Amino acid sequence: MGRTRRATGSGDCLGVPGHAGSQGTVQCRLGDRPMTDEPALAAITDRLAALAAEQGLDLEALGAATVRSAIRGRLRATHCDGAAYLQRIARDTDETGALLEDLLVPETWFFRDPPAFDLLRSAALAHGLTNGASTPFRVLSLACSTGEEVWSIAIALHEAGLLPRQMRVDALDLSRTAVARAQTAIYGSRSFRGPALVEKERYFVDLDNGRSEVNPALRASVRIATGNLLETRWERDYDAIFCRNVLIYMTYEAREQTISRASAALVPGGLLFVGHADAPSAAAAG
Repeated sequence: MGRTRRATGSGDCLGVPGHAGSQGTVQCRLGDRPMTDEPALAAITDRLAALAAEQGLDLEALGAATVRSAIRGRLRATHCDGAAYLQRIARDTDETGALLEDLLVPETWFFRDPPAFDLLRSAALAHGLTNGASTPFRVLSLACSTGEEVWSIAIALHEAGLLPRQMRVDALDLSRTAVARAQTAIYGSRSFRGPALVEKERYFVDLDNGRSEVNPALRASVRIATGNLLETRWERDYDAIFCRNVLIYMTYEAREQTISRASAALVPGGLLFVGHADAPSAAAAG
């Protein structure tokens, strides 16, 4: 790329060459100009709402404060004012993806909602006693975020007495950033603020700066991928599916489709886990 001239004064907007998936980007450096104004913010919100709807997400359900916080965060990150940023997201698919991702990484932790994992352990134990090693116990985690739920599932299955070859955990999330962290499987202390793990040292390796890494022995049974819940092809015959704290942020049509697909992907008598806030949405969707 050629030299980019430094903007001065009230701020200049510079067109720079595009990249794969983009027809060009708009790079901005601000001087004393305000970051945004209400008309531009409203226009960006409208654009984001359209993008979210394509993914089956209801922007209103996320809340205006969350949406505006994400937009302002991207304005700071890109050094754009509102008008220039609106131009940028019209051309730069990477930036629209980054904006959407900032809305899609909820706060989570290990063994969130312990009763769900108690039920999972019981089901896995019964499966192991009935099937032995002949048929793996299979779990799907939808909207897995940064992976705390995924690794909690794997630990719970191990606690139920299943060996790695007796279990399989698949996970899916729209956010590439979240999936990358889940695959890295390294977490700080805030991820452990739920119920204390009885044998944490058995499942995690201590690193520096208070971080912990999931024991590599668990990884062989886990697959984590990036994908849209509505478009990605799921496998079948799961014994349990986790779809927690995501349905409330979906459009009605997306909720209905997700519940229908999850039900079809379960074995007869399989378990579908939803969050407390999701339950009314799941019931309404059938």
